[in-house]
Amino acid sequence: MLNELADWIGIHGEAIYGTRPWLVYGEGSVRTKGGHFHEDFKYSAKDIRFTRKGEVLYAVALGWPEDGKLLVRSLANTGSGTISEVTLLGSQAKLVWERTAEGLVVTLPSQKLSPYTCALRIRSTGLNPAPLVEEVAVVTPDANGELVLSADAGEVHGDKLNTEDRDGQMNLGFWDNPGEWVSWRVRVDKPGKFNVSASIATINSSTELVVESGGTRLTKKIDGTGDWARFKIVDLGQIELQQAGGQMINVRPKDAESWKPINLRFVKLTPAGGR
Repeated sequence: MLNELADWIGIHGEAIYGTRPWLVYGEGSVRTKGGHFHEDFKYSAKDIRFTRKGEVLYAVALGWPEDGKLLVRSLANTGSGTISEVTLLGSQAKLVWERTAEGLVVTLPSQKLSPYTCALRIRSTGLNPAPLVEEVAVVTPDANGELVLSADAGEVHGDKLNTEDRDGQMNLGFWDNPGEWVSWRVRVDKPGKFNVSASIATINSSTELVVESGGTRLTKKIDGTGDWARFKIVDLGQIELQQAGGQMINVRPKDAESWKPINLRFVKLTPAGGR
């Protein structure tokens, strides 16, 4: 592990040592909260962190894009500043890049330099970050009419509750505070009743979970599964989505008295009686 870290620093140290913060810390949907010392957040090439050294800006993507093209949305061509050169730390390859209205688009070499990151060295003058519109995930029914509310598509409300990666799958964990909860934006083409189930793991018994949308609400007592990594499908009951179009589905503890932490991988809404 130490040798791997040394190899990483040998390539990327230039973007770390002697640098200062840029005008924004980065971009991407994964944000860790203060006090977290976890290594299981599922970053991707969409999660980018910035540092600077004089007129050189470093953009460190926390993953390697599958299609070989890295998009830096904060460097969209809005008329602010100029970019004269883009290179990849640790590589002598001449990069093909273009600054578009969507962002700085860089075609990377076919061979990965790191399984964790890739870092751009961007020589520029007068750059300011482009304003970004936060991407909002909207869940729509699949071919079977089911709504699958995955952990990484939810909007977390709280300081500690967050996503973690267990065995290559994301779940919501660190759910110690009964005042914290998660919501999903969904869109359906017609109202209807749905059977609700969830993939849950917990060492605790008799914790009570609430699923709500609009004026409808269901409560379910959850039994322990024996281990934080032993996920079981739990039938939560039935809920009615009372209108077509966009709406919110919230999952929260019933109250502080009954709440004991769980890990939640997903919530699934299946049309009652078939589609």
